[in-house]
Amino acid sequence: MKTRIRFYFLVLLIASISQGYAQNKPYPHLIQYLNPLPGAQYVSPSTNIIVRLSEPVDKKTIASNEITIKGSLSGFHTGHLIVSDDNRTMIVQPTFSFFLSESVTITLNKGINVQSGSAVGTYEYSFAISSRSMSNTIIKSSIERELEEIVSKTRSVNESPALISKTGYSLPSDFPDIALLKSNDPSPGFLFLSNVTFLSSNITNTPYLMILDN
Repeated sequence: MKTRIRFYFLVLLIASISQGYAQNKPYPHLIQYLNPLPGAQYVSPSTNIIVRLSEPVDKKTIASNEITIKGSLSGFHTGHLIVSDDNRTMIVQPTFSFFLSESVTITLNKGINVQSGSAVGTYEYSFAISSRSMSNTIIKSSIERELEEIVSKTRSVNESPALISKTGYSLPSDFPDIALLKSNDPSPGFLFLSNVTFLSSNITNTPYLMILDN
């Protein structure tokens, strides 16, 4: 009897492991990144589809039907496909938005090859569209509200750091020092930086949004 129970337990254990492996099936070896991610929730109805490969893609093997997009409510989608400058990233912008609360299935059909001649292979995954659409105004106000909460935790309303001069500019005394550690001769322009962190509730620094002239 004990032997039979152990046998049934082993069968159930193997079945559960197999099911878990199927649900977390790894990407084919030539697929490096997908967006939206497989199994993603609350995806924007206007999302595009991004597939990045680990090797440059052979553009001659990309056809309009090599990537199939199907919504559970909106049906099949056509879209405009481009390959980015790195020759590894394919971006598909669907011609119309997905429906709210639907599931979207993406299928990479057999036929796409990389320049070395290897086939990417077939792969299918799905993600879920959000049940409500968030406008840019709502998103902006949500971000502003979070930033205000962060600032309020690090500095009271009545506090005003003394201004001091650094390299000819008047900056708050707690403004972070910027040190250039490495340069590979970047193009001139502005750098957008921030020391804001969302990873800890114990914030000890004053958050700043910075635009630096390179």
